[in-house]
Amino acid sequence: MSSRNLNGSSKPNNDVTELLGDDELLKRFLEFDFDPTSQSNMLVQGYTVSEQLSRLAEGINIIDRELFSQIASHHGDLIHQVTGIETLESALEMMTSHSTSLQTSMERIKSRVVDPYKKMVSRTTQLARLQEVCNILRRIIRVFYLRGKLENQLGGGAREVAKAAQSVSELMELCEGTAMSRIEVIAKDRSFIRQSRVNVETQADEMLSSGLDSNNPTLISSALQVYSNLGILKNKVRTTLNRFITKLEEVVRSSMSLKELSQASNAPARGAPGGAAIPTNMAAFRAQLWGSLDRTVDAVHGLYLRVHHLDRLLGIREDLPGVELEDSFRASLVAVLAEEVGNAAGNSTHIKQTFEGEYPKLLRVFLQLATRIDSVATGSSSIQPPLVAALFPFQTAYLSRSLSRLFDPVELLFPASGPPNRADLEPLLRAIASELAVAAVDPGLRRLVARNVAKSVGLFANKCESLLTTSPDASQVVDPATDAQQRNADIVLLMESFHLSVTKLLPSINPKDATELVSTSLNSVSSLIDSTISVVVDAVASSIADIVRTIHEESFTGPVLPNSPTSLYMKELRSFVSRTSRDYLSVYRDVGSFPAIYRGLVSRCIEFIVRHVALLSGVSEGGKLRIAADLDQLDKVFSQVGNLGNSYKLLRSFRNIIFQNSSELANNPCLGESIPYSLALTLLFSRAPIELTSPHELAGWSVLEYSDWLDGHCNELERLSLVKGTLEAYDHSIQATQRTEYHSLYPIMVHILQRASLA
Repeated sequence: MSSRNLNGSSKPNNDVTELLGDDELLKRFLEFDFDPTSQSNMLVQGYTVSEQLSRLAEGINIIDRELFSQIASHHGDLIHQVTGIETLESALEMMTSHSTSLQTSMERIKSRVVDPYKKMVSRTTQLARLQEVCNILRRIIRVFYLRGKLENQLGGGAREVAKAAQSVSELMELCEGTAMSRIEVIAKDRSFIRQSRVNVETQADEMLSSGLDSNNPTLISSALQVYSNLGILKNKVRTTLNRFITKLEEVVRSSMSLKELSQASNAPARGAPGGAAIPTNMAAFRAQLWGSLDRTVDAVHGLYLRVHHLDRLLGIREDLPGVELEDSFRASLVAVLAEEVGNAAGNSTHIKQTFEGEYPKLLRVFLQLATRIDSVATGSSSIQPPLVAALFPFQTAYLSRSLSRLFDPVELLFPASGPPNRADLEPLLRAIASELAVAAVDPGLRRLVARNVAKSVGLFANKCESLLTTSPDASQVVDPATDAQQRNADIVLLMESFHLSVTKLLPSINPKDATELVSTSLNSVSSLIDSTISVVVDAVASSIADIVRTIHEESFTGPVLPNSPTSLYMKELRSFVSRTSRDYLSVYRDVGSFPAIYRGLVSRCIEFIVRHVALLSGVSEGGKLRIAADLDQLDKVFSQVGNLGNSYKLLRSFRNIIFQNSSELANNPCLGESIPYSLALTLLFSRAPIELTSPHELAGWSVLEYSDWLDGHCNELERLSLVKGTLEAYDHSIQATQRTEYHSLYPIMVHILQRASLA
């Protein structure tokens, strides 16, 4: 079946919507927002009415035909759906009947439940009111009973006060609430209870105060129990601590009040331009200040004892855990002392000057307080470090003044006119002793003052060093002692006297590290002393070396004489040593380090002479006797010098070995002990023929150059290494010339080298 559109073409029935949509007039009727009024206005304006009606009628016919077609093609389904609608209507009627029946049943049940429920609510309300009335009556009866009991307890004195507090607490709990407040029969009882609470609390306060003052644990515990029964223990403990802290502030502030100190010292203060009081008698004022601080220590210690006892008893109780009363007071104590001492110094320059100038006394007061508190405290760290730290500004000022007091004598000791005398040291030594003595109040302060003393010692050493003369006149040993040498000697003796005087103070300095500070600083003085003396000693040693070197200009090949004469170099050496000892070195005899320096000079002289004697070649028996006589003279020259040790043994032993043959020398027990192996080998080289070249000849050195090399190489291994190389060169020369025999000294030297390697 088909239908024709408005233009005369045919379309399938299922495309009616598309057919209508193709028409410009009819498609507007398919739009979602179709407006009949607007469409009518458009139709009237655009087309004739008859034409439009014709097209609308044709569209309606198309829709009718399509509806007819749909009904005809789905006739069976439509009949089935109509039958289903009738069944659904029957089911709905049945459900409506059941719902009506259920609603009727619910109404009957509601009427049966609501009435009993209302009666139950009414009875419950009545029961609650009866219970409330009974509870109020029981409370009233309990109030009457406890009131009588409380009256008896209040008459029992201190023994019954804790029970009275418990009764008061229970009574106040009974009277709480709006209902009880409206009961007129107990109105007078409520007033009595409030007054009783005040009386009990007041009595407990008196017990606590009395117990803390007399250190009576029973009274303190009773007061604490009263507070606990009243439920105010925590607040009372906090209030008591605050009261102690307030008292502490008052005590400390009063002890440093300029007005009160001036009045107490009977030295009326005159007014300054700014209105501040100025004490007229400073000595009396300071005495009163220190006395007041000593009394403050007693007062503060008393307060601390009260806190300690209270804290100890609180620690036993289980109803106030975690309360650290003593620690809180310790922290407040440090803060209050630091603040009040700082305020006192800030408000009065006289107090500030006193604290800074006499800081050890202030520190002693704080240390005494710390010691007394630490002796009482249990399980806490020492209070001393924070207390001392609170005085740090005064400590800094005191140390600055202390350093000035130590530096001033040093500056005055060195006038521009010349070096000071040893008698001028007295002010400096007194200042050092005084500063160390005053600082003995505390090891920490002593340590800091010792550092200042060390600085003053360093300044003294620098001043002395600046006065020392370093010109050639200070080291000459040819002419009589010059002014520069005498000046240096005076400064050395001054430093020695200072060194000895300060050293005597060391045993009295504690702690050990403070002693080490001063002792270490003295090393700069002793080093300067030694270096100044060494300038002269080195010049003497250099001249002795020049004299000894002339030994190679003399002949020791002569015959044996009945009385061997002393060599020229030895005569000159004796004369020089005697003169230098008298003119240059005698002034240093009182210097503590001089004996060791002089022994070093003598040891160097002996070793130098023995070395050059060993380097002499072609020495005859007569020459050996002369050498022995020279060594005897040398022994006499230095006989008064004690404790020469190995050097003196070397002198004695060497005088004997010059007469021994090579084999005896190689087996001498002194070899390797008092006589070095290298010296014995040097002596054997001097006895060897030309073919067994000595080390210095092999190296192309002169005897003096060889001696200088030995001075620069004091290590025995280095010297033996040089000898070993010389012997190896000799061995190579023998093998190169294809000789089969070595000189008799060669195996002896090799034997000595082997002994040295095993030593």
